[in-house]
Amino acid sequence: MVVKAALVLSILAPALVAEDELPITDDIWNPGSKIQRGDMAGDTEVSTEHSDLDDPSLFGEDYEGSTSGKDECWEYCHPQVRNPDGVECSHCPSSEEPSRWREVADLGIGTVHCSTDLATLSYDLSDLIEVGWVDENWHLEMSFSSDSDLSEPSKVEEYEISTEPESYKNKSLKAEISGLCSSYQYNVCLQLVKDESLKTEPFCQVCMPKGPPPENPSSISVDGGVTYMDVHWDAVSLKCPDLVYQVLINGSMMESTKRGRIKLASGFQALTCRCQDLSLAFTTSP
Repeated sequence: MVVKAALVLSILAPALVAEDELPITDDIWNPGSKIQRGDMAGDTEVSTEHSDLDDPSLFGEDYEGSTSGKDECWEYCHPQVRNPDGVECSHCPSSEEPSRWREVADLGIGTVHCSTDLATLSYDLSDLIEVGWVDENWHLEMSFSSDSDLSEPSKVEEYEISTEPESYKNKSLKAEISGLCSSYQYNVCLQLVKDESLKTEPFCQVCMPKGPPPENPSSISVDGGVTYMDVHWDAVSLKCPDLVYQVLINGSMMESTKRGRIKLASGFQALTCRCQDLSLAFTTSP
């Protein structure tokens, strides 16, 4: 009996010490209670699922949740709401550095469209105007450069900027420049300029127009004598080195690259003078 009592005391002794030192709740010692998972770690379970982690902006990733289609620098990094001292929007443009303004996201420049004599670029400055970065002291410069053998190898056109809402809101604005010759490669550029120190980079695209000029000679004059006629016409405004005028005489074609003179035999003639395959017909008689 003495041995058994000693064993019982040695087994219960640690429990008695723990009971004195630790604040054990009554539920643990209640024979009718059932220990639940989590009781040993505390009264509250912690969930590891956080819906907030689905927000990519918490990790500095690009925000793609907007349905407006706008660039991030004009959404949650909009100049009117961004923190100027923060780093999360440091990649976005600022009013002090126009050289960092971007071709599409900030100036809204589209793809160049080229045809013989004309290049066109669309643009959208509404964001820059509405935050006050661009006013009527700025202007757009559209230019082209090409082969030095051309009579007009380079050209610059300026476009004024209006800040009146009706002039730019919900409108497709375009800049155009003329003088492009068929089958020559052109570097067409658009640049936003205030002065020599405040301007964007020139945003350039390459194009090669093909086809006849958009106009034909506007008139043909004929004079001559008994045995011949001289046909004259004024050249079109586009000056290209390989521009060919086609003159149709009674259905037969003659070509001339001159300003316009062809001698014909006297008689009733049906004439057409055209640039390549566009035609304008005249009928003459002796």
